[in-house]
Amino acid sequence: MGAHTARPPSQQRTLPGASGSGGQRHLRDPRRPFSDEQLARRLARAGFVIARRTIAKYREEEGILPSRLRRRVPVVKTAMRELAAVAAR
Repeated sequence: MGAHTARPPSQQRTLPGASGSGGQRHLRDPRRPFSDEQLARRLARAGFVIARRTIAKYREEEGILPSRLRRRVPVVKTAMRELAAVAAR
């Protein structure tokens, strides 16, 4: 069997949008986490074809919530909007 050798940095694959500080900020934005489908598409563009259901399987095994439950919306802004809507009635 052949030994696994690491690729030099110039040949390593990265996710689209993951290079540079701007891409990394987007990858970690807690208000807009990637869905399983979005992750599958991004991985496919990078050359890693993985089904959405496979991503979901491993996400569940690791105890990671679905994107809609991981989304963090600033509570204060949401509460202020709700109060303004009630006051406007």
